[in-house]
Amino acid sequence: MHKLMTVVSKMTAIIILAVLTLPQANAHTNPTAYNGYVEPVPYFSKSEVESRLDNISSVFDIRYTTEVGKRIKEYTVSYRIAGERLLGKVDLFFPLFEQKIAEKNLPQELKYIAVVESNLDPTARSSSGAAGLWQFMKSTGRMQGLEINDKIDERKDPIKSTEAALDYLEYLHGKFGDWTLAMAAYNCGPGGVRKAIRKSGGKKTYWEIRKYLPSETRKYIPRVIAAMYLMQYYHEHNLVPVNIEDDIKYVYEIKDKKHHSFNQLAAQLDLPVETLRTLNPQFKKSSFPKHDGDLILIIPNSKYERYVELFHPHLYKDILADKKALEYEKLKMEIAARVEIYRINITEIEKIKHNSVHSIRMRNQPIILNFEFA
Repeated sequence: MHKLMTVVSKMTAIIILAVLTLPQANAHTNPTAYNGYVEPVPYFSKSEVESRLDNISSVFDIRYTTEVGKRIKEYTVSYRIAGERLLGKVDLFFPLFEQKIAEKNLPQELKYIAVVESNLDPTARSSSGAAGLWQFMKSTGRMQGLEINDKIDERKDPIKSTEAALDYLEYLHGKFGDWTLAMAAYNCGPGGVRKAIRKSGGKKTYWEIRKYLPSETRKYIPRVIAAMYLMQYYHEHNLVPVNIEDDIKYVYEIKDKKHHSFNQLAAQLDLPVETLRTLNPQFKKSSFPKHDGDLILIIPNSKYERYVELFHPHLYKDILADKKALEYEKLKMEIAARVEIYRINITEIEKIKHNSVHSIRMRNQPIILNFEFA
């Protein structure tokens, strides 16, 4: 019996250890954290999805159709991991889109077009040659003022391509007086929409002329509607955005006219060169070209001080001085808090701010304040 109890005790210990070493439940916050974890997929009826779409306020003519339902199912059921990766990119690009849209006083829903065009990938390229977040063809991109040559392709520049896309969409809205038709024209061209309007007998809404549009455009608006649904209701489907690394998410714009080899700069900043290329997808060569100040180099925010130290040492001294000043102000606030507590006159503290160690007496008891101001 004693031997049996010993064996049972050992087995119990092994079982407890195995349970404790199982992956933590929060591993699903990043789908790549634990490939064996499967988030349960909630079931929602067609009527529930239709109700949610009805609750989305938009300048687009949102309707539930079989095609819309199919695209929503792709995002939320069939290709969930792809949907979570897409959701993770929202924090990278939506703030930019929203800022530029607000500056032009346009509808915020226009940002969802880029979701369908490129899956929020600035390096995306279609079989027909369209490129970038907004999938401009070369001819249309140049027409909108984007530079495309052997060194740079501004269709892949998130900032400039966004400005160009919004200008083009505004132009298309001016042509058709309807944002859903403008979106359709963005996909198939204004000529394709005008042709569909003629074939329909002069109808002026997307759903009325839809059957006369090219096949791709008939699917395009449902995809945008599905993307809008995904962004607003992903949590209802237990979808969790993939985390994006901080060096991609938090960045700094450099405008100093300097030329850099990406490989050399990456080594100097102690960064993977792939990070620099990801942040600067518009440059075709392995270097940041010489320019007159009209180009922007993007680096991680965490490497900004190192960049300034390397290439602008005089400014780096100012940064250090500013940091020291901020630290001093913070110390003054901490001292002021003590002053309030102990009712010490602030002028007594000001007298000692250039010293490193001081002793202040209060009620005949020494209080030692140790600060370095050098």
